[in-house]
Order: sequence, then structure tokens, then C-alpha cells
Amino acid sequence: MLLAEYEKHIKNTIDSNLRVVPHPHNDDMAGIYWKNAYICAIPSVKIFPDIKPEYQDKFGHRHRTIPEAESKIKSFMFRLNNEEGFYELMTTPVDEL
Repeated sequence: MLLAEYEKHIKNTIDSNLRVVPHPHNDDMAGIYWKNAYICAIPSVKIFPDIKPEYQDKFGHRHRTIPEAESKIKSFMFRLNNEEGFYELMTTPVDEL
């Protein structure tokens, strides 16, 4: 699935505040965000439903699959909705913690 399609999919099926942002320095990576909170990295062009061991980033790490990314997103959303202060924690700069 191309990333533009995947972004529409997660916005429609999980939460409309989700977005996919290209990585500023690694052109083979993108990030999934909820508003301004980073959730996880995904490949920048296509994301697949099944594991493809040969589909790796430039450092040799296997890219996440759709189920792996959605598991991370759903875990984040659960914590967002059930843990007081979670969003603030996720958006506070490290040097301010």
C-alpha cells in the first residue's frame, strides 16, 4: 500500500488526527504522529501487510508491516485515552523531563 493510501486508511479507521510525516534526514523512513506526538517509524514509500525480510531501510533493519504499525498506533491511542498526562509526556522535550 502506498503511504498516501495508508495515511487515509489510518485516519478513517483509527483516528482522524493521525498523520504520516517524511523523515527529515532519512528518505526511506517516515513517522506516524498523532497531532504532534510521534508514535513510530514506517517505510516512506510503501507499507506491506506481510513481512518481507528483504524490504529494509538503508541501515538493514526490516521495515514494519501494516499490522505492526497499527499495533503500535492502537497501543498509543489506548494509553492516550486511559493514562492521565500521557500526551503531555509524549510531547515534552527530553531536556524538560
